Amino acid sequence: MSYVIVGASAAGLSAAQTIREVDKQSPLTIISQENFAYSRIGISKYLTGETSVEQISLAGGDYFRENRIEARFNARVVEVRPPHHTVILENGEEIPYGKLLLATGSSPVVPKIPGVGKGGVFTFWTLKDAQEISDFLRSNPSAGRAIVVGGGLIGFQAALALKKLGLRVTVVEKLPSIFPAILDRKAVEIVERKLHQSGLQMVTGAEVQALLGEEKVSAVKIDNREVKAEVVILAVGVKPNIAFLKDSAIAVRRGIITDEKVQTSEPDVYAAGDVAEVVDLVDDQKKIMALWPNAVVAGRAAGHNMANPQSISQKFILMNSMHIDDLYLITLGASWVEEGEGFDILQIFDPRRNFYRKLICQGDRLVGAILVGDTRLAGFLHILMSNRLNMLEMLKPLMRGQGYYNAHFALHRTKWG
Repeated sequence: MSYVIVGASAAGLSAAQTIREVDKQSPLTIISQENFAYSRIGISKYLTGETSVEQISLAGGDYFRENRIEARFNARVVEVRPPHHTVILENGEEIPYGKLLLATGSSPVVPKIPGVGKGGVFTFWTLKDAQEISDFLRSNPSAGRAIVVGGGLIGFQAALALKKLGLRVTVVEKLPSIFPAILDRKAVEIVERKLHQSGLQMVTGAEVQALLGEEKVSAVKIDNREVKAEVVILAVGVKPNIAFLKDSAIAVRRGIITDEKVQTSEPDVYAAGDVAEVVDLVDDQKKIMALWPNAVVAGRAAGHNMANPQSISQKFILMNSMHIDDLYLITLGASWVEEGEGFDILQIFDPRRNFYRKLICQGDRLVGAILVGDTRLAGFLHILMSNRLNMLEMLKPLMRGQGYYNAHFALHRTKWG
């Protein structure tokens, strides 16, 4: 048996490690179009100088040699041929596989805004992006104003990093609210106030119409008004890297469609990480769940199923986490659900203390949560969701233990009383 993994980030490396726990001798090749394996979640701290390239490396030293892994960096797969069990590299080389994992990740969406090709305009997704931003700021010391286009997690990671570097930063989101896909109104209230306190400016419900300037950007046109900026970060979303599969017959939608074994529509081909649509534990729908822990779990499931005759099944939970200075937030599952949408909602909301806890239940099951300020329950709630445990007998002691049950919880249906 020979194994090929395309992608050397969280999913790819966790799959390789899992394979080697079972099969220590069979040929194993990792192919990556980047020049080494690193943690993408570390690039904001790399930009601010808080960490180094070596510190965000995922496989330093002799890792690949010691684990008998052939690492093919700076190589790009342009085609997969499942009937022939081969992948084709950009240079025309054919690499055979017995089992194949596609963990090619995603790439930033570049919106069609006039002027996106000017100097000072960047995406913020790879180490190369962070290095290019850092180089630009060093060579343009007078660049003191930045606009981040996009009010999601990536946009605010970039914005907070630029703020730490001393720039005046404005985040522009065309939807009415920041974090529209994961937070409800109460969570946004706390987060927006904290972002303002950190020095960020935010403009919501507005659209960037053009990036102005000669060779370099000097201003941004937002709803027919010009805002000066020497740096622009495009953070409007990412798209799975699936273009190389167009002639492969592997089923794709937004990403590569997989089943509970993280296997694709083609035999012996698996997919994991940002590129894969996996099964949501909450509603059994197939979705992209682009978060590092999910990529690790999916990679381990793929590695196990590639190397073992007895396969395992795996479903996933939507998760997001970030922090703004000392304010931490975590979301799980269907976190965006509001009251009156057919769910049972328990919540504590104390904006003066930057504290919000919301639990969303459907029937007797926890299906979503938002934790702002105090996130210590996240691991326990994840266990409850993962095991589909009956919540009726567990929520009351849980909340009494936190000291809030009788005084603060809004019980939206009588069965919670």
